[in-house]
Amino acid sequence: MQKLERFLVAVDFSQPSVRVAEIAADIARCRSAELVLLTVVEHIDSPQARLARIAHNRYPNEPATLVVDEAVRAELCQLGERLTAATGSPVACQVEVGEPAETILSFAERHAIDLIALGHTGRNRLVGAVLGSVAKRVIDTAVCPVLVVRG
Repeated sequence: MQKLERFLVAVDFSQPSVRVAEIAADIARCRSAELVLLTVVEHIDSPQARLARIAHNRYPNEPATLVVDEAVRAELCQLGERLTAATGSPVACQVEVGEPAETILSFAERHAIDLIALGHTGRNRLVGAVLGSVAKRVIDTAVCPVLVVRG
């Protein structure tokens, strides 16, 4: 059986990603594994409407890059604290800027991750076929097991 000591959960704050974080935290607790939450912000000036609104509401007078980073980090840390309380084990939180699938895979390699967990909304088959989804790209490329929770 493969060792599973370090779990990476990719979180975009969608319902499936929060659900997979909860599931991965429970599995990590049972296995005494380390849990890392990762949020990838594509680019500060990209149209990530929800993140931009959160950032602007919390920090209306700050530069966009600082605002988005701080707002995302705050929301991720809230989830991390909730999971820490639920599992009794500390949960690490990381925010990186880049293309989501590439950044998730790169992070997993750099940090010797044994399992990647992520949510998948499964919204539109045509969009997934043409553009490819983050989940599909991670599944197709990861060198470790991938847990996907479909929402």
